[in-house]
Amino acid sequence: AVARCALACYDGREMITAMGEVRGRIAPAPRGAGGFGWDALFVPEGSEKTFAEMEPEEKDSVSHRRRAWVALSEKLRETVAQGPDGKSGSAG
Repeated sequence: AVARCALACYDGREMITAMGEVRGRIAPAPRGAGGFGWDALFVPEGSEKTFAEMEPEEKDSVSHRRRAWVALSEKLRETVAQGPDGKSGSAG
């Protein structure tokens, strides 16, 4: 099983997209009271807990959403660093 999150940011000129992904497996039965939706069924690789059994900090550390936001923020930093003309560096 794979949990994916897609994000996009449009600045009026350019669409910047990013993906976050977590591989895992589906539990045989729902476990845990936290989270929402399918959190009680998804067990990320490297864990025996479902997302719903994890503390929020633990879930956030492996979250497909977090990975997508990190990837998007890195792309946005690169875009800002290039400036409006698409070249690296800044005048001044």
